[in-house]
Amino acid sequence: MYQYSHALVFDNGLPTNLTGLMASTSFADIVDLNLYVVNGWDNISDTNKGKTVGGRVGITPIEGVNFGISTITGPEGANEGDKRSVLDIDAAITIIPNHIIGAEINLGWEDNASGVTSGEDAEWFGFLLMTHYDYAKWGGITIRYDYFDDKDGARLGSGKQKQQAITLCPTFVIADGFGALLEYRYDFSNERVFDITNGPKYSDSTLAFEMTYSF
Repeated sequence: MYQYSHALVFDNGLPTNLTGLMASTSFADIVDLNLYVVNGWDNISDTNKGKTVGGRVGITPIEGVNFGISTITGPEGANEGDKRSVLDIDAAITIIPNHIIGAEINLGWEDNASGVTSGEDAEWFGFLLMTHYDYAKWGGITIRYDYFDDKDGARLGSGKQKQQAITLCPTFVIADGFGALLEYRYDFSNERVFDITNGPKYSDSTLAFEMTYSF
């Protein structure tokens, strides 16, 4: 996490908290595997009798290159026959010294999804590209672009829209274990969904400052 904010894929295409059981293993330092059974997306207590299952297979073909395929599926509404499912592909490359390149592709679909016409299914698609480079012992910079297409209006909560974001974030090392970052983020959409209080707009800019200390 080299930025203050999370990407659109993280906020809208994936669960952020899972409560349940997970098992992990690895093979020959090349393949790692995670499997889990949970109560559902961001549910401490289950809201139905069905369970949500998922997992991730990660592959490290050479040092400094890792990619993975994840999936999760399960009932997230009152009807246990209706599933919400996601296929997610991620990659991280750290071959170049002091340089990280990351990417993620997110595909999701839901049966009889809330927020759309009754009885209709929903689909979404998102991705992100990011790079972080430490140009000195005291500082680095991150650039991230992310995109989220809520094709049926089930995830963003404001109808069908294509939302995008560009994030620029310098990072600083103040002392051992003590760091800071300054983030500028520009969000834009094909619909007027930002700054509703002062009149809906197609775009929005935010600025954030964060300091962290590890001990």
